[in-house]
Amino acid sequence: FHYNEGISWVLPNVYQPLNLLKFRSNLFGQPCRDTAEFTAIADSNYQRLTWYFGDGDSLVWNNNQWHKTNIVKHVYKQPGTYYVKIRGIKNECNYVMWYGDSVTINTPTHFVAPTFVSNSDCFGGALVFSDTLLNTNEVFIKWGDGFSNYGFPDANGELKLQHQYQASANYLVSIRLTNPTCQSILDTSIAINSYPKIASRLYLKQNDTLCEGESLTLLDTFSQLKSRTIYWGDGDNTSKHTFSEQDSTSKAVHQYTNTGLYTVRLLDSSFSNCAFQDSFKVFVRPKPVLKYPLKDTIFCSQFLLTLKTGTQYQEEYYNWIDITNQISIGTDSQLLWSQQGTLEASVTNICGTSKDTIVIEQLTQPKINLDTLYDACDNKKITLDINNPKNQEIYQWSTTETTASITTVQSGNYWVTATNYCGSDTANFQVVLYPKPLPDFAVTDNCEGELVNFKNNTIGGKEYEWRFGDGTISTDSAPNKTYAITQKTRTYFVTLVAKISKGCQDSIFKPLNVNATSDAGFTYSSQGKTVYFSQTGTELGESYKWYFGDGDSSTATHPTHQYKGDSGSYKVCLTITNSANCQSQTCQTVQYSVGINKIDKPLFAVYPNPSEGLIHISFEKKGDYQIKIYDVLGREIHQSQINGTLEQIQLPATAKGSYLLKVVDQNGAIGQKVVVVW
Repeated sequence: FHYNEGISWVLPNVYQPLNLLKFRSNLFGQPCRDTAEFTAIADSNYQRLTWYFGDGDSLVWNNNQWHKTNIVKHVYKQPGTYYVKIRGIKNECNYVMWYGDSVTINTPTHFVAPTFVSNSDCFGGALVFSDTLLNTNEVFIKWGDGFSNYGFPDANGELKLQHQYQASANYLVSIRLTNPTCQSILDTSIAINSYPKIASRLYLKQNDTLCEGESLTLLDTFSQLKSRTIYWGDGDNTSKHTFSEQDSTSKAVHQYTNTGLYTVRLLDSSFSNCAFQDSFKVFVRPKPVLKYPLKDTIFCSQFLLTLKTGTQYQEEYYNWIDITNQISIGTDSQLLWSQQGTLEASVTNICGTSKDTIVIEQLTQPKINLDTLYDACDNKKITLDINNPKNQEIYQWSTTETTASITTVQSGNYWVTATNYCGSDTANFQVVLYPKPLPDFAVTDNCEGELVNFKNNTIGGKEYEWRFGDGTISTDSAPNKTYAITQKTRTYFVTLVAKISKGCQDSIFKPLNVNATSDAGFTYSSQGKTVYFSQTGTELGESYKWYFGDGDSSTATHPTHQYKGDSGSYKVCLTITNSANCQSQTCQTVQYSVGINKIDKPLFAVYPNPSEGLIHISFEKKGDYQIKIYDVLGREIHQSQINGTLEQIQLPATAKGSYLLKVVDQNGAIGQKVVVVW
């Protein structure tokens, strides 16, 4: 007979009263399951029940088993339609009863437990789900840490999904398999290992921060680890420190060359899957510097000056100080300022403070103060007058020069422009240049007492000024000049200043020698018609010329002249010419008388004469006498006074030549003789 869940039948050759045998399934009307649950409905007199699930698997229930529970579960490994049978056996007459029905399995199938590979137990590694799925269109995974993702198997049912955990813990991973008609869920537990952290981090100021130039020190207490290596993170794997396996506690020190963010990692080779057991980041901060180095600057009265400073890092503090007035004026990285003075900017962070100063000058627009016309002499220097004491201008002249002043070289029209931070100004002016005169004069050396003639050879001069070198001047064009008689040769520097209009002038000077003249004085004495003449000058001349007044003359230094008459009066003149060809002349009247003579014979006698240097002077009368001896140049070489009648004088034996001996008695009478030394 047919039951509504299936079909029942009995063996035809045995007659037995009909007994109840059938089953119910949770799959009837609910095809999206892979686990079937069957409930047996049978009389209690069945000794054994046998289940045939249609996929090759079976299950035998003895009487004592199925009497305890009438429910059996079976998991199908593949979707499909299966014919399920149950057989009941009684001992009496070997009575057998069968019941069967069909069930359909449509759920996604997962053959084995989910597989996780690739560092599955390592913190920081990638956890990968990898499996082969049949009758599955989509896989959705919840990783247990709030994150999820999904994927689609390929044509062969293969799929890989991966996830990286951010902390060590045990996670419940839920996998949902879905096809067009139904879905199934698989749950599994994943353990992400938790490892010991890196121990003490020394010399960190705050938030794992180092300052530039400081060292990072790590203390390791991982005695349970075999091989411990710290990778500092500032290069390849050569930048590391390996701890000694024998030490339970050891220290690693490292100094970073550059600033920046570094990841420090701990590696232990005893773990096959997990390499880096722990890590942390360290920020090596630079010492504070001013991002924009401050420079002395200028600004105009109508502008505000904006100063900028700062670095690229946060947690820095700024301060602006007006040094001129000693007050704080701002704490931001920028400052608006419109006054002259000296400012100080500083930036501070946990690594120190950096300072700089700036001198600010306030300028105005340039103003050129020049006349429109300049008439001047050649090479007149025209100075550009700017009313800015700091002189912060750039100059450009029409002559291409860029200095604050130029020297004009020719007449013409000029312009100049002055430019600074605040603007510019241009001035135009005319220059008329007058050529300077070319002074020159001619003069020859003269003798003192003579008239000196100056010849003016100047070109282009209109006014003159002569400076003769003796304190006298003249404004004549070609003056004459007589220098005072000093009986000494002198050199005078004569200057001629030639002038034209507008004050243009030039000068020239030349030396003028004014030679001294010799003393032409003389004395005489007479004895009858014979008159003895003697030159009395201290300097001997180059030549002598005596004019005796009677038509005769002589060139002797001390001549004797014989007049013809018994008495007479004559004008005698002596002209002396010296080495500079300068002449001097002295004239006096000479009188003589044959009958009357004041001195009948010389007052003294000299012997021997000539001599070898020793001479004797014998006087006729005892008295007071002054004795002087001169050489041929008129230089006095001996002077003495005696009171008596005899004097002895030793002349140098090496001074051979002629000498003049002059004697003056107490009455003023003068006598002279020439002494010769051999």
